[in-house]
Amino acid sequence: MNILIRNVDIITADKNNKVIKNGNIGISNDRIVFAGNWEQFPEGFKADRIIEGRHRIAMPGLVNAHTHAAMTVLRNFANDLALEEWLYDNVFPVEAKMTPEDIYWGTLLGIAEMIRSGTTAFADMYLEMDAVAQAVLESGIKANLSRYPVKFNKEGKPENDSESFVEFYKKWNNGADGRIKVYVEVHSAYLFNEENLRDAALLAKSCGTGIQVHILETSRERQESIRRYGMDSAEICAKCGI
Repeated sequence: MNILIRNVDIITADKNNKVIKNGNIGISNDRIVFAGNWEQFPEGFKADRIIEGRHRIAMPGLVNAHTHAAMTVLRNFANDLALEEWLYDNVFPVEAKMTPEDIYWGTLLGIAEMIRSGTTAFADMYLEMDAVAQAVLESGIKANLSRYPVKFNKEGKPENDSESFVEFYKKWNNGADGRIKVYVEVHSAYLFNEENLRDAALLAKSCGTGIQVHILETSRERQESIRRYGMDSAEICAKCGI
């Protein structure tokens, strides 16, 4: 099916950030085949459907560069607290009770809200990432998903679990017709230790992939990192190869 969007102002978002006034966009099946002024309209393109774009803007999809999409189900929970109190005393205990199904539906809700607002790709780190990937697969959105290379023991200490990451990477990287990319998740320098940080960097390098990380979110994090490592979170991550 061929679709023509006509008389629309096109924000190209290229290096020149060009705006094409009263332009036209031609779509054939699921691909944009041209975008430009009338004089650039290709011969032989016949539209099965015409969408009037006057007084509207067409632009590339937005990218949400950091999410925990499933946390839409925790919206308005434990508001207005310092990060550490919010995270340790409230969020972590609730997350411990969340099932893969909770995370699947929470992620789908987050994805629906993103698509509605023009977001077509997002980066996500969370729990039960197979459930997150399934939601991405079914929704049609693009996503960069990351997974822990560690597991936490009963004392809350991180232990190496790179095999589970590699399994997830092989299952989902370039999945959903290339819409899913998989990175290593380093939650933070405060939940990982120096050994974990080094292992994560080496694992990402061995897989030829990248890393998602929380870093320098609060002044308290910086102070505790200096006390623990003798340097702030960014510096210890850099030292470990992240």
